[in-house]
Amino acid sequence: MDFDSFCGDPKTIAAVERKLLVISEAAIRLGPEAQQRCPGPPWNDIRGIGNWLRHQYDAVELPVLWNTVTVDLPSLKKQILPVLESPGNPPTA
Repeated sequence: MDFDSFCGDPKTIAAVERKLLVISEAAIRLGPEAQQRCPGPPWNDIRGIGNWLRHQYDAVELPVLWNTVTVDLPSLKKQILPVLESPGNPPTA
């Protein structure tokens, strides 16, 4: 999907917003453990995007969402997968 297709698909936009809220909430629940286990990602920003989405829902900037999905999430995944797959962690789905 390219940016124009994304902008024209309200279901995809809503799904992206929802999943970013879930990721943000998971980071909030992990608290300081997130930083201890995986010090690279910008945990404050990850937690903060949920707040931004909840309170700016009527003015969410689609380029910001697009950049988050296409740039930030792949980078985050690359950083946290080794931690999640390390011994002592439950398997991921």
